[in-house]
Amino acid sequence: MRFNFTGTIGAITDESSKGYFSRSGSKNGDPYESVNFSVSSAKNNRGFVELFGMKSDTIHTIDSDGNKFDVAWDNRNDKDIVEDIANYRKNIITLKDGERHEYISAYDAVQEVRGAIPDMVGKKFTITGNVSKNIYNGKMSDRFQISNIYVASEESKPRLSITGEFFFTKDSIDCGDWNDNHKLTITGWSQEYIKDEKKRMYCERQCIFDCSKIDFNNEQQRKIAEFRLKYLGIVLKGDKITVKLDAKKVYKINATFLYQNGAEEIEFDESELTESQKEAIALGLKTLDDFRPVGASIYGNRITVLKLIDMDMRAPYDSGCVALDDSVDEFMEDVYKLSSASDDPASGFMPIPEEVDKELEDLFS
Repeated sequence: MRFNFTGTIGAITDESSKGYFSRSGSKNGDPYESVNFSVSSAKNNRGFVELFGMKSDTIHTIDSDGNKFDVAWDNRNDKDIVEDIANYRKNIITLKDGERHEYISAYDAVQEVRGAIPDMVGKKFTITGNVSKNIYNGKMSDRFQISNIYVASEESKPRLSITGEFFFTKDSIDCGDWNDNHKLTITGWSQEYIKDEKKRMYCERQCIFDCSKIDFNNEQQRKIAEFRLKYLGIVLKGDKITVKLDAKKVYKINATFLYQNGAEEIEFDESELTESQKEAIALGLKTLDDFRPVGASIYGNRITVLKLIDMDMRAPYDSGCVALDDSVDEFMEDVYKLSSASDDPASGFMPIPEEVDKELEDLFS
């Protein structure tokens, strides 16, 4: 899967502090460098990104025609060679307007970014790259590995999003919260390269399809919800939904998710009031707004969640989710099962669908 984070940069720039953004060392005699920092789309939402590079005698890469290509370390900055490498195998860094630098070794990209981070803090940038699974001691988490960095325009909306193929079955869809909250929880899978297995496998990933902001009495909004549900194989009639997928098949979509990592903002209502405050409102002495916190938001528990906000509607998804040829049993044979410990996996590349319409995004976020 791919990520696209636009927001304010944060980093610990005091070298004596725990969590300092820069790290260096060596492995098997080869030096490496890395930087780690955050991208915040809101006070209560941030993603942590990283860029890691290591010296090597040879760089194994791919040219613009899709052919495997080896570059000697000393030739890595040759202009003609760099131009011939596929863009998705480069690090493209634009820290100032118009000053674009392309690297085929992440080690060189780290050098530039490391020197610039103190000046980047507090400013808005767009960071793109690959989402990989970090698997260690029986736990799995996401790593956001940087490919490109560029200055965000003033018009760019702060947003943390992830895009890629998402696999699911009929049993993946939990409709338990639909009647009360118009939300679906979908526990499916993304496909990741698992280093220990030396192949791509399916890793569990959960998302929320949130229709709680939809006004189902508004004909246009209702039609939008019906259309989105149809792409998931779900039919809405009246207030009821029915999952029409074949229980013996696995389906996939290419989707865009909002990534939320932080305390969830809670809508202020009477549930936040004391009994005395509720009594004052009932007597007409006060209104809800009289008790609303001034200049502050209310936050709940910290969560990490993906919210499904858009689906690619280009072929082969022009008619909705696509059934795989594999049966559910065959698919499950390639689902990764956590063991007690594992090294970090690498990641692949996925195409990013067209930009999500802002108004539609707001309905489903």
